[in-house]
Amino acid sequence: AAEEKGVFVTFGVPPTHAATGYGYIQRAEKVGEHEGVSCFKVDSFKEKPDPQTAEEFLRDGNYLWNSGIFVWKASTILDAIEIHMPDLAGGLNRLMEAWACDGWKETLAREYPSFPSVPVDIGIMEKVNGVQVLETPFHWSDIGSWRALYDELEKNSDGNVAVFPNGGQLLEQDSSGVLAYSSEDQTIAVLGLEDVIVVRTKDAVLVAKRDRAEDVKLFTDHLREAGRDQLL
Repeated sequence: AAEEKGVFVTFGVPPTHAATGYGYIQRAEKVGEHEGVSCFKVDSFKEKPDPQTAEEFLRDGNYLWNSGIFVWKASTILDAIEIHMPDLAGGLNRLMEAWACDGWKETLAREYPSFPSVPVDIGIMEKVNGVQVLETPFHWSDIGSWRALYDELEKNSDGNVAVFPNGGQLLEQDSSGVLAYSSEDQTIAVLGLEDVIVVRTKDAVLVAKRDRAEDVKLFTDHLREAGRDQLL
């Protein structure tokens, strides 16, 4: 499908839980199947939901996690950028003109900071026709949250994970399902805890239930408003 002019293909992941850290794709009617992989028209793209909405998406059965993986012809996406993101198109055209010239680095340094900071989903995919989604047959995680990291790492017999890249250790007693991380050479001790994350950096500590790990954004918004970006 992506070889056809004007067709945009994205990969959607069947959700395994009500994740609030991913965007979602609402699929419409099925348009085909190849070697067991189904392809659907896209009804809509949904931003990262709140917990209640994520539960509704999971129950509905027609929502897929948005993997952010896309397939299209170069001419198809460039034409779409010209129409829907003309400011970006102008900058890209100037970069292409300067590609083989001596001033390429200077042109890149001048143009890139002015590019609009807009996700491709919002800038292009929500505005074009001919969007299709492949339901992925493979495991996928963007490791975008502490919960996702826990899911991917090897656990000990109690289901605990220790990540200490610069030394240190985890002391555990009567605890299970714990993810402990420290960027410093320090010891973290957990006692009688279940399904929590403990994150220690040079200037901050985060302790949370593992199934609330994606809600850390509640703190990031507050810290930005308070001008404490150094903690992010």
